[in-house]
Amino acid sequence: MINKNKLSTAEASMVLFIFIAAKVFLPFPVAYIDEGLSAGWIMVIISLCGGLAGFLVIAALIRLFPDSTIVEAAERILGPVGGLAAGVVFFGFFITITSLTLRQFGEAMISAALPLTPISAIELVFMAAMFLACYLGIEVIGRSALLAAPYLTTAGALTVFLLYSFWNYHNFFPVWGAGMEQITKMGLLRSSAFGEILLVAYLAPVLGGAGRCLRAGFYSVLLAGLSILLLVAGMELAFSPETGRELNLPFYNMSRLVYLGRFFQRTEAVFVLFWSVAGMIMLAAGFYAATFSIANALRLPDYRPLLWPVGLMIFTLSLLPPDLPTATYLDTMILRMFGWIPAFALPALLLLIAVLRRAGGKGGKEGG
Repeated sequence: MINKNKLSTAEASMVLFIFIAAKVFLPFPVAYIDEGLSAGWIMVIISLCGGLAGFLVIAALIRLFPDSTIVEAAERILGPVGGLAAGVVFFGFFITITSLTLRQFGEAMISAALPLTPISAIELVFMAAMFLACYLGIEVIGRSALLAAPYLTTAGALTVFLLYSFWNYHNFFPVWGAGMEQITKMGLLRSSAFGEILLVAYLAPVLGGAGRCLRAGFYSVLLAGLSILLLVAGMELAFSPETGRELNLPFYNMSRLVYLGRFFQRTEAVFVLFWSVAGMIMLAAGFYAATFSIANALRLPDYRPLLWPVGLMIFTLSLLPPDLPTATYLDTMILRMFGWIPAFALPALLLLIAVLRRAGGKGGKEGG
């Protein structure tokens, strides 16, 4: 597939970072406290280790096929039919992430700021921004992410640390919370929280080499993991596990607690602004990943003709859940429990077959 856009390592890192970490603005972080209780923050560390392990598998596949996307690598390993099948699986993974995220961000905007606005109207605004960003290309998404990331991370960190007066260190005890076996098992399953890193396997051609691709992927997973860890730890400090597990929008609830005198309060209004920016970048990255993956699987020279049909699919799928709790359940209890299969297990299978058939060495020479 021809793609003339070029990304710097920093731009790619920030796109991947926001693509993974923006879920902290959604109900997803509550799952760590719900399942790990006082050890929810330890579950995040276990998930981060699992995410890094999954990324190492993807990185090894990228090294074998440095100038190919993961679908092109799958075609060279499994043949045209196998490559098409892998591309369809990756497309399904990205479109599911994007549609559920779109619904949750839309519902969150209704809860936080626009209670009388129809969900379809809010989603159409997000869709317009997503379409424009994807039509202009990954380079535009990368520059937007690079510009926004410092402000988003600063705002998130300030929200956590400005709640220091609410911190109760006893909420971290008992240290192992629901039990070591439970938090280890669920933490590894929750490593699919970093499944969006699969997008890095499509960026090697636009990054100009496997080395830059691997650096961008590693930094983004690490930064995203630290961001999720900070939020979950902040939640546990500010709320008891019993309270934290009942929150629908934990970051929004935390921002409402910020109060520094009469003239510094109601910070949730500013939070909604950062929320919207992070959501649009995350959704644009997911829209690009879904469209590019299916175009790549179909061997199309350009992904842009598919923006309309894929966008319509995302919009339609996002409206299928009847309410926010259903969309949250589908995301946290199904997608984020089994998302490691397409994100990490399938690349691992491709890598294993490539090594066993000695296709890796041949593919590496052809790609280089």
